[in-house]
Amino acid sequence: MPPLTIIHASGFYLGEAIAGVSELPPRLVGRLIEAPRKTLLRVAETAGRERAHAVIFVGDVLHPATAAPGDWFTVFELCERLAAQRVPLIWLWGQLEHRGPWPEEFPFPPNVHIFRGDEACVSTVPTAAGSLQVTILPQAAPGKIRPENLPTAGGFTIGLAYGQEYGEGQNGPICDLETDYWAAGGRCVRREFDWAGVKVHDPGPAFVHSPDMESIPAITIVELHAPKKVYLRSISLAALRWHTLTLYVAPDSTEPQLVSQIIQEAEARRAAGDADWLVRIRLEGLPQVLLPWRIKGFDREILELLRMRYGQSPPYFWPIEITWHPSDPWPESWLQEESFRGELLRQGLTLEGTNPSELVSQWLPESELELPQTYGGWSDRLEATWPEIVREALFYGLMLLEENQPAPRSGGGRAE
Repeated sequence: MPPLTIIHASGFYLGEAIAGVSELPPRLVGRLIEAPRKTLLRVAETAGRERAHAVIFVGDVLHPATAAPGDWFTVFELCERLAAQRVPLIWLWGQLEHRGPWPEEFPFPPNVHIFRGDEACVSTVPTAAGSLQVTILPQAAPGKIRPENLPTAGGFTIGLAYGQEYGEGQNGPICDLETDYWAAGGRCVRREFDWAGVKVHDPGPAFVHSPDMESIPAITIVELHAPKKVYLRSISLAALRWHTLTLYVAPDSTEPQLVSQIIQEAEARRAAGDADWLVRIRLEGLPQVLLPWRIKGFDREILELLRMRYGQSPPYFWPIEITWHPSDPWPESWLQEESFRGELLRQGLTLEGTNPSELVSQWLPESELELPQTYGGWSDRLEATWPEIVREALFYGLMLLEENQPAPRSGGGRAE
């Protein structure tokens, strides 16, 4: 049996707005609009370079309700390029594809095999390396596909599953079928494990459209050399990348040192490829060290420098925000002060030790606490980030106190 090479991808998000950015120059806005389209078209280039026998998409390629004409044209162009290479496209719809109406007669070429994922099914797809058996699991109420219903023609068998719960001990319907590889999709992060000798893999999104999606955008090159003998290789095609740059501000740090670190990071990422970068910069350090830097406006200086230096020509390295993150502990002398600063910190520490879910339940009516399933686990996430939220709020309050030079509350001078 000759080896079979497949490109496995999910999550291009054409038609979805880029989230978490503002104050962008028009030239960069145009690049962001084109970024998911450029990423999708690179699949055809990669298929030619890797001599792929098939391309598999497992959901979240296009939002039909909000897709612009340019998005539709990009999808059609990709299909045409793959058809010219005689490479079939196997496309299992995901949540995004079901969010709106599709044109009744969208001109897909014959090499495109669409599966809506409404019901379990099996199919045979011809490739240049022989027949490929495809098993589709439905997204809701997965049904059984009996072994006797599988095609009998020779070749590899690949299962496609979108949004299924899988992992060690909870593999659900994917365990019921004999396949050589399970192509999964619908997760925001890359996942992979072996079950009974069969590799189950989700490449994560090929394109990340929000800074809150903590994932490295990638597609997977799948090489099947023998039944259940699979080699995986991840590559990134994304025309837009997100990055959080963390700098530690030490007591002896100087402005030239910090600026030099940021410049080196920007130059390295721009030299690595033609992707544009949207960057968050985190400045960490002891609160008594960070405060003078914050008051003198170091964050504003960095924003202006980077946007002037790297916002004029592509690839862009554009800072979307700079945030301050004081580390433990607050100076004991500050906590003991009989001053506005001391009182603020003492109340903040009390608030930090409070259960945030209980506070939210006091502020919001019960009807608004019944969040949709999309926000499941919000209380756990809030509890995990609550200490940092409180500390950043206290740091901002300290900055306002320093800038406004408040009078002492109960005698004595202002503590330093």
